[in-house]
Amino acid sequence: MLNTLLLSCEPGYEIRGHFRLPEKDRLPHPLPEDFAMRGLLYAEDYFPNDWFSNDKIDEDEKYFELPSVSEERKDRILSLGYKIASSGNWLLWNGETRQFEVPEKYNVKINLDSRQKDNAELQNMPI
Repeated sequence: MLNTLLLSCEPGYEIRGHFRLPEKDRLPHPLPEDFAMRGLLYAEDYFPNDWFSNDKIDEDEKYFELPSVSEERKDRILSLGYKIASSGNWLLWNGETRQFEVPEKYNVKINLDSRQKDNAELQNMPI
């Protein structure tokens, strides 16, 4: 999914492993999901200081989404993927091919037929 998202980026797009802040003269404009995650324990250290300091955003605007938000969200998703890949555990970033990869030990082929069979067996189990 991350590699598919990369295909939709402009040529020469650079993934950054950090939170992109607005330009110097611009106030931060959090994504709608940022407001939803605000205050959650696992998001405590995720947002930069003053990320929610723009008091010019009305309550109604917080969840109103402009079409331009999709580019910012795409950038955020790719940055998070890059950050996860930098740990080298479950996901990898290949700088030469400019693609995300899975470590060899997790690169297994899943037989969908057996999964469907297992799922059918689970559905027929008595509760």
